[in-house]
Amino acid sequence: MKLLNIILLNLMLLPVAQAEPDEVLLSFIDNYSELTAFDTSCPVENYKEPEAEYKDHISNCSSEGNSCLLQCMNGSPNHCFGLAIHLQANNVDDKYPKRLFGMACEQGLITACTNFATSLMAKDPDNTDCYPETFKHTCSKSDAWGCTMYGMLLSRGLGVEKDTELALSVLKTGCIHGEEDEACQFAKTIEKKINKKWWMILP
Repeated sequence: MKLLNIILLNLMLLPVAQAEPDEVLLSFIDNYSELTAFDTSCPVENYKEPEAEYKDHISNCSSEGNSCLLQCMNGSPNHCFGLAIHLQANNVDDKYPKRLFGMACEQGLITACTNFATSLMAKDPDNTDCYPETFKHTCSKSDAWGCTMYGMLLSRGLGVEKDTELALSVLKTGCIHGEEDEACQFAKTIEKKINKKWWMILP
């Protein structure tokens, strides 16, 4: 807690306008053990109920990164998520937004869990210790991208037992926000591939 108090104090003392605010933020993230712990842990294992309601802080975190990090460390998952999206948009090392997604996930923001798992899968798809179970969990919470990604894993047998029927079922939830949503478009692409394979094996 002593280190956390020092970090919080320094954040409050930082000027509002900075030439390169992200470099300062990354330094704090690197020195905060509760965030760096997500380099090796799976946050969905410590997911806290009840589920947090999503609130858009992305724009706010783009201009007030220091304040967002402060709110994140004080238990606001939406500020963790907003700052993570901001850092991703600025093409920083993926470990930084992943840590913030991990924190937001543990704090109950289900979409952050999906983003964390996506980062894991992109970096090391052969390491299936965390992301398959995470997508399964987020899909069970009706997260559109969570179901799309879980359906993809089921269709390929990647980190889970291959089950095309279950894949087709969960992929429908990928379209809960409408067919124009990117999660739905990807889900539809997977469905077509599954159905094409079924057609090819019919007598």
